[in-house]
Amino acid sequence: MAVLDEICKITKGENSVLLLDNFDSHTTDNVKQYAKNKNIHLIYVPNGMTPIFQPLDVKLNGIIKEKAIQKFSNFKANNPNKKYNHEQCLVDILEIIKSISRKTIINAFKCLKRV
Repeated sequence: MAVLDEICKITKGENSVLLLDNFDSHTTDNVKQYAKNKNIHLIYVPNGMTPIFQPLDVKLNGIIKEKAIQKFSNFKANNPNKKYNHEQCLVDILEIIKSISRKTIINAFKCLKRV
């Protein structure tokens, strides 16, 4: 529900829309009621349509995941006795996101030409 609270901070309670996939935790009655109480209208991407309606999810998450695994592996190889903590993970993820080129992000939306 933290995401819904963040949306409310941005929209200041005005009507808003959130596009979601059909992951089980997104479709509970509790989430739907909470969103309704916060003036957030939920729209669910039909099954099998994520590549069309969520191009960044499809194109960028793989890149981020692959690079995150590399960062973690390098950290553990170079620091076998140190714990990989949340702070280091966030530092690494931010660095990875910043490393993704503008061209890669733009290319992620090329799938929309099929619609």
